[in-house]
Amino acid sequence: MRRFLFGIPLVVMLLATVGAFAAPESSTDIRNTQAELRMLEKDVSTIKEHIAIRLDAQDKRVGDLGQITAQQANHIAAVATQTTYLGYLITFVAFVAGLVTYLSATRRAKAEAEAASKQWFEEKANSLLKRIEELESEALRAREAIDVHSRDVKDHADRAHRDMDAAAATVLSRKTGADGSEQGDADANAAITIREASEALKSKAENDFSPDDHFARGLDEYLAGRFDSALAWFDKGLAVASSGPYSNASSARLLYARAVTLRQLGRHDDAIAACDEVDRHFGTDNAPALRELVAQSLHNKGFTLGQLSRHEDEIVIYDDIDRRYCTDNAPALRELVAKALYNKGVALSQLGRHEDEIVTYDEVDLRYCTDNAPALREQVAQAIFNRGVTLGQLGRHEDEIATYDEVDRRYGTDNAPVLREQVAWALFNKGFTLGQLGRHEDEIVTCDEVDRRYGTDKALREQVASALGAKGFTLAQLGRHDEAIITYEEVDRRYSTDNAPALREQVAMALVNRGVALSQLGRHEDAIATCDEVDRRYGTDNAPALNEQVAEALVNKGGWLSDLGRTAEAIAVFNEIERRFGADEHPSVRAIVDQAREQRGRLDDDGHDDNAGPEAN
Repeated sequence: MRRFLFGIPLVVMLLATVGAFAAPESSTDIRNTQAELRMLEKDVSTIKEHIAIRLDAQDKRVGDLGQITAQQANHIAAVATQTTYLGYLITFVAFVAGLVTYLSATRRAKAEAEAASKQWFEEKANSLLKRIEELESEALRAREAIDVHSRDVKDHADRAHRDMDAAAATVLSRKTGADGSEQGDADANAAITIREASEALKSKAENDFSPDDHFARGLDEYLAGRFDSALAWFDKGLAVASSGPYSNASSARLLYARAVTLRQLGRHDDAIAACDEVDRHFGTDNAPALRELVAQSLHNKGFTLGQLSRHEDEIVIYDDIDRRYCTDNAPALRELVAKALYNKGVALSQLGRHEDEIVTYDEVDLRYCTDNAPALREQVAQAIFNRGVTLGQLGRHEDEIATYDEVDRRYGTDNAPVLREQVAWALFNKGFTLGQLGRHEDEIVTCDEVDRRYGTDKALREQVASALGAKGFTLAQLGRHDEAIITYEEVDRRYSTDNAPALREQVAMALVNRGVALSQLGRHEDAIATCDEVDRRYGTDNAPALNEQVAEALVNKGGWLSDLGRTAEAIAVFNEIERRFGADEHPSVRAIVDQAREQRGRLDDDGHDDNAGPEAN
């Protein structure tokens, strides 16, 4: 602005100069011009003064304006600060307002939701209540199912444990016959239980085996007759049991199994020591499982002593079992006491104390005759049967027959395999005793009864074959040789392909007796052919009973050849008997060899030349 005001006089002077140059050059004009110039200068001076004043005023005004501007800037800064605070305040107010709005909206929304829910629940109340009841029922059923499953799992485990214990008892304590020896194989169900348990362990690392696992594997080996391997498994189980928190029952079970296995290996003294160890460690423990295992170990000890012919010591053990457990009503212990008394009777028989033996069998009958437990019924039946046998040994045959009839009366309709077997043997023995009394017709009737009842029972083949053989022998004694031959041939027809040792013996005996019957009818060639059949079938069988039958057939053949005048052939047969059976130590075979030597000696004394050929018919 100041530059603009200073430029105005310059413009005026320029314009004046230009005018001066343009005007005429007269004095008047010049004076006028000069006067005008003086006026202009005055005016310019005035204007300059005025402009200067105005400029000063303008500068002052500008300064005031700058001060005002500075003041305005300060004011603006203050306003900005206030604006910032106001922003904070507005933000806070907005936040509070938002929060209030949110809470209000939340309450309103909650109220609206509750109202809507209430309305929805009111509308759906019946269906919801029904669904809730269904869910509660389902939950209850699920819980019941879980409880049932849990019980089933526990029951299954308990049942498996009981089955294994029962199987072990069956395998480790085999049945005893009248002579105290063990008979038969383990029960088929027990064998299945043991083998399944052993198979299940094949997927488990041996390092993780518990004592019970070792026990199961040992039982499987025992069942297979691998007693050394079984003993090793039982010893491993005992080592594990001694190093961990396992029950006493596991150790007792393994010790008992070890004792039985040692007995099977013929290590009788070690077996007895193992039984004593069970009694020493657990004999005073009243836990049912341990009482049973101690009783089993004692019984095994008694049986082992019997095998060593230490019958007096054996009887002491059985009396100890009776003393300790006779008042115990646990089924397993009642069975063990009954078995101990029965075996005591067998031991008394071995000592020839038959009257005491009969008293012992009567005690078994007295205590347990009304007990319907299968195992006890079996023990009573065996005791009564043995009582009959002992009465026969004492020559009290009528009492013997009455005892066999008692066995038939009590158990004749019982379908338990063991009892059927006992009744079949009782009937057979009754028939045999009737024959001893000369009551042959009654004997034949009894043998036919055995065949009628049990002829189709595969488990009782031995009893039926024995009865048929006895019937044939009795028919021959009565001179009814044709009927006897038919009976012997029936034995051969039914059982000739049966490989059971007892049945092979019965068939061989039937063939030998058939030859005798044929010779009684004068059919010597057929009789000789029958003897050759016996030798062909059983000549290479080393079973003592079959050696006896083959030797008997050959000595009969030699005798009939001699009767036919075929002396050289007869001597050759007697020499064959000497060659094949001369070293046999069995008394019955030795008696036959002596008979062959005697007959050969008589033929030699008749002056026969041993180098001569066979004589012509």
